[in-house]
Amino acid sequence: MKKLFILLALVLTFAFSKAQQLCEVSVYANVYCFSAEFYPYAYNPTDTFFYYQLPIASVQWNFGDSDSLFTYTNPDDGSLYYAAHSYTAEGNYNVCCTIVTTDGCIDTNCQMITIGGICNLQPQTYAYADYTNPNTFYFSTYITQCNTNEVNYSWDFGDGTPPVTDLYPTHTYTADGLYQACCTISYPDGSCLQTACVYALVDSNGPDNCELTINPYNYFNSNEFYFDAFITCDYFYTDSIATAYYNWYYNWDFGNGQTASGNYPYVIYSEVGYYTVCVTATNDFGTVLSNCTTVSVTQLPVDCALSFTAEPDVPDGLAFTFTPAVNPECVADTSAYLWWDFGDGTAFSAAGTTIQQHTYATSGYYYVCLNVTGVNTTNSFYCQAVIAGDADCMPSFSYNQGTDYNTFIFTPQLTNCSDTLGAWTYTWDFGDGTTLTNTTGSPQPHTYATSGYYIICLTAYNPNGVAMPAYCSSVYVYDSSMTCNVSFYPYTYNGYTYDFSVWFENGLCGWYPLDTYSFAWDFGDGTTLTTPDMYVQHTYSQFGITNVCLTAVSTTSADTSSYCTTIDVTDCYIPLYVYGYPMPTPGAYQFNAGVYMPLSDATYAWDFGDGTTANSETPLHTFTANGTYNVCCTVTMDTCATTMCTTVQADIDGPNSCEVVFYPSDFGDGTFAFYPYITATDPADWVYTYYPEQWTYLWDFGNGQTSTEPYPFVFFDTVGVYNVCLTASYGSITTLSYCQEITVNTSQYSCSVYYYANTYDGATYTFYPSIGGTCIYTNPTGWPNPDENWTYLWDFGNGQTSTEVTPTITFEPNMFYNVCLTATNTEQDFTDTFCNPVFTYVLAPGADTSSICNLTFSTITYDAFTFILYPSFNAACTDTDFWIYLWNFGNGQTSTDMNPVVTFTDLLNYEVCLTATSLTGQIYTSCNTLIAGGGVIGGEVVSGGGGFNEGRVAGEAMAGVTVLLMNEMHQIIATAITDANGNYQFNSLPVGTYYVSVQMPGMLAEEANIALSQDNMMNMEVDFVAMSSMVMVNDNTATSTPQQPDAVSAVLYPNPTQGNTVLQLNATAAGNIQIAVYNVTGQLVYQTQQQQINGNNTIELPLERLPRGIYAVTVTSQTQVLYTGKVVKL
Repeated sequence: MKKLFILLALVLTFAFSKAQQLCEVSVYANVYCFSAEFYPYAYNPTDTFFYYQLPIASVQWNFGDSDSLFTYTNPDDGSLYYAAHSYTAEGNYNVCCTIVTTDGCIDTNCQMITIGGICNLQPQTYAYADYTNPNTFYFSTYITQCNTNEVNYSWDFGDGTPPVTDLYPTHTYTADGLYQACCTISYPDGSCLQTACVYALVDSNGPDNCELTINPYNYFNSNEFYFDAFITCDYFYTDSIATAYYNWYYNWDFGNGQTASGNYPYVIYSEVGYYTVCVTATNDFGTVLSNCTTVSVTQLPVDCALSFTAEPDVPDGLAFTFTPAVNPECVADTSAYLWWDFGDGTAFSAAGTTIQQHTYATSGYYYVCLNVTGVNTTNSFYCQAVIAGDADCMPSFSYNQGTDYNTFIFTPQLTNCSDTLGAWTYTWDFGDGTTLTNTTGSPQPHTYATSGYYIICLTAYNPNGVAMPAYCSSVYVYDSSMTCNVSFYPYTYNGYTYDFSVWFENGLCGWYPLDTYSFAWDFGDGTTLTTPDMYVQHTYSQFGITNVCLTAVSTTSADTSSYCTTIDVTDCYIPLYVYGYPMPTPGAYQFNAGVYMPLSDATYAWDFGDGTTANSETPLHTFTANGTYNVCCTVTMDTCATTMCTTVQADIDGPNSCEVVFYPSDFGDGTFAFYPYITATDPADWVYTYYPEQWTYLWDFGNGQTSTEPYPFVFFDTVGVYNVCLTASYGSITTLSYCQEITVNTSQYSCSVYYYANTYDGATYTFYPSIGGTCIYTNPTGWPNPDENWTYLWDFGNGQTSTEVTPTITFEPNMFYNVCLTATNTEQDFTDTFCNPVFTYVLAPGADTSSICNLTFSTITYDAFTFILYPSFNAACTDTDFWIYLWNFGNGQTSTDMNPVVTFTDLLNYEVCLTATSLTGQIYTSCNTLIAGGGVIGGEVVSGGGGFNEGRVAGEAMAGVTVLLMNEMHQIIATAITDANGNYQFNSLPVGTYYVSVQMPGMLAEEANIALSQDNMMNMEVDFVAMSSMVMVNDNTATSTPQQPDAVSAVLYPNPTQGNTVLQLNATAAGNIQIAVYNVTGQLVYQTQQQQINGNNTIELPLERLPRGIYAVTVTSQTQVLYTGKVVKL
């Protein structure tokens, strides 16, 4: 069995082509409550070793119920390898699948499935080993349950230990061996007893009898190699046995002085010759494997220096002349030719360096690429963008007021248009039914007959007759008969410096484009000012009553308006405001004198305008007669006094003209919210509508429930029509009533229960229940408690339980516990359960707990010598702002700042270490190498406007965009996310060649080729601009290369999956590919290498032993990432 992977790799390198062969089909079924999923797998029964999936031409399904015969023949939508069907009734169904392979073989498979049924639980048991402890396994069982009955679980781990009843138990074996762990499930009464098992292999000594094989693969050129280190052992994982993780670490020596790590390294040799390549692999158990192989470099590649020029035949035209330039040695081989791709779906090959002519059908941006098809070459691929039909041209217009209110002058403008001096044609639509076409770019006056808003649009045609996108804007035409009476508002903070703000009684006056006013001020102290500004400030040197006047003159119509008022200029001023708040008693007001600065020893004198006074800061006053009162307050401090007044409307009769209504809001599950609204027909009663909280409310919801809340929420537990009535009272004076029928169409109590857990020492947790869904509205406090008819049952996963609301419990350290809360609302007859794993960590003070806290740090640099450092932690560590930090920068400098700044003086590698001490004394450490003077690559990503960026302004920064940094073999080595200013940065890079690209869904992107050398270690101008259909490099310091469309289309099914998943690839070319699966932390959990054929490729990914979660799947060739996707493991 240890040769399996080697043989598989060898067999896959041969094309699969033979005469008609035998076939059999097996069907894997996932049965749910009333639906099922089916996965047919066709294979040659004589192939007892590999069981290759045979290509299928058609599939016919009979799902066993009435009218359920379906035939699928589409090779592109996945229907040949997946089917789903829903059933309307419980029962047993005979499902038959008939397949026809591409070479004509036919086979049928039938199997009986059970739909629904209380005992159709279908338990599936899983196990996976701990990453660090090969003796510890995590177990889980999943069932398909068609009811809400409680289910009991009992685990037997096969080692004689007592059974446990956890749903997700953790078990540590004390001895090596192969154990069968079984989970028995049943209902509490013992019915529907079922058992599912899984094997766990415990091997604390690591793998045995392992063998290391090196597979060299020649890259595109004869001096470029890609190596694969392949390890096989006597035992490997099967679907029914879980084993420990064996993490291998590799060290390569390529025989030319270069070294590398990883199991898929890449190397370029600079000289012809033979090279001995050796690799050493070690694992966590101390196993060491070594092997060597020899590769031969017989020829160095030819530098093609490929490029081309693109010139339009006429300015802004659609026809282009493309002139290639290439090193003659690159095309000396008779098999070499030039391949043109003009970016519009047109592509062809041509021998030699023939000049090409191409005409585009429509204007736009096109990405043109030229490739030399010969082998053993470099710089044999070149692309550039061309703009056909003046696609970036943006006609627009500006406008200004004419000689009167109704006339505007529109001036056309051409932006980014390459031929602005040619014969352009302009078509105007002025929005009032009038159009105009002319061939001059001169300003166009237009007079409107009536006032109002108008939309003006301009369509411009370039000298070749190509229409540019229309540009539209709006204007407002004023009524020439309107009057513009000017006024202003004076305000002061100190009594002698005044701010004056101009305003017009008619809000249309002074509004753009009629803001051409001249304002002449006379401040009353001999000072004048003429200005177009509508806000001015003036400081007085003389005190007393002063008359201030303003004259506004329209420069358009010469209309003149004046306004004067008096102000009190004083050096004794207290900035003051007063207001009155009506109280529930008719005629009663609560008054308050507010000041803009703290006052000490101030006195207050109130005059309520009805002959009564008061001297408190916040008096309560009741008027005895209806009317409008001018209430004034004088605030005195030392010898300085200020008076401010306000008016109030007193009504002692109560709300005589008020009415009440309410508006219901349906949440769709039987929960309603109600919002009262009070109106008044008599203006004297409007004061009672301003403050609805002064009314009292009594609701009758027609279902036996009542409420006194002003804005109640209620759940109706039965579908039907209810007469809801509201009684609103203003004290004992006025009572209003209103009723309305509501219809409840659905009654399904929508409530979810969850909890929060908090710990300060890693082992003692306090749990806090919470509720969500619409039941949070029918429980106003938002937190369930016994007073609201809630009861609780906590299961802490360690055998302990509790019925407390907020229990506190101490766990064993360094363990996983699945803590479950079952909460029941006895009033609503509702029960919900929420489970979540809790990880404990308790270590002695001073212990190194870096692995628990996952302490890391990041850096930002602006000159490659000065760094700002930022620590980061996972969620297990809290209150990190109060921790003690000690940085050692490796150059003799230290710091205790949380975010220190350090400057290195020498071009060296520095080992920077951070030691962080928590509030409870735990010590966390993290070290990383900073390269002072090391390479820095950065730039910005901005929008080009249009297309994908519709609604963005050209040049606008794009935040949250993913930027990829790749090494010279196009392997992703780092990612960055642009900040709010669109900036990104990669730090501490060694000398070498890098590629930078922007990742945007649905868009192609150029790559920036950046070379860092000892003479140039920083490039902060690698900028990108997102155009309408692609992302382009916007930087002269970087060489751009295209990002090609995916060479494969792919689909993952089933997705989500409870077991394995199938990767269906439709490739446009044959070749060697790598498939990798990563968990959410970026850890590689599975990797394989395949030889794909041109066409459909079906590859099964063994995810069954992986824990639940989201996994990323990547497919890469030797040059690029072909596909990325996600699969959800249930």
